[in-house]
Amino acid sequence: MVATRHLKAIILKKGGLKKTGFQRLAALYDTVVYQTANGILEQYGADYESPLRGWQLAMAKDADREHQLQADIHAVELAIATQDSPGLRVSLAMAEAALMLHRENMFPGYSFTGDNVDIRFKVRQMTEKHQHKDHHLYHIIAYKHRISGYHLSNTTPISNPMTIPFRTFLPSVEDNLQMVNDMIILVGQIWIEYVPALKWFEQFLPKRIDHMYMKELQAKTEKVHFESFIYKLQNKALKCSTRNITYM
Repeated sequence: MVATRHLKAIILKKGGLKKTGFQRLAALYDTVVYQTANGILEQYGADYESPLRGWQLAMAKDADREHQLQADIHAVELAIATQDSPGLRVSLAMAEAALMLHRENMFPGYSFTGDNVDIRFKVRQMTEKHQHKDHHLYHIIAYKHRISGYHLSNTTPISNPMTIPFRTFLPSVEDNLQMVNDMIILVGQIWIEYVPALKWFEQFLPKRIDHMYMKELQAKTEKVHFESFIYKLQNKALKCSTRNITYM
């Protein structure tokens, strides 16, 4: 019976039942009280951040390995500067290839995205102690990157931005033709969806625009919600503790 009441509490809480409704149903032994329902949700969400901790450990491990490979390359370069030899040149090429391979397989990283959550609580009977309350919260979600940029060099710039010609940033004839071809696919998909007479054209039109990251973007984005963080802010609106979050 207790498990049934707990299950009902989760369903009712998810459905938006207020505190008064929990009190009335708990008096009939149909569910648990409001505080117990919140405790159940807190218990189920105790390890909600465990995937994020795994991401952080993976990034730290890959970063340490990258620094070690860079140190090896620097040591070989110093040896070449002192006494150059074909063997050292081969060692340098192998070390640089190992670093490039490691960067291609590194953990892609993650980032945080958030938005404001404004909640207003109105009391039924306003007194000096019981006033309306405004809770201004912030909802945070961590997203795992699907595309990594670690294979790009972060030591040597491609060009000097002060001397590169401005025409380099302008679209070329080839870029404009590629844009037209991409727009044909997008507009054609809209025509197929909303114009029944053009439905036959679906078998000849590509479903999407092909690019070099098709495989990575077909995978589902992994994310970690911070519901427990929001819940604690709702119950301690004026006693919020600041968390130091490192942006990765």
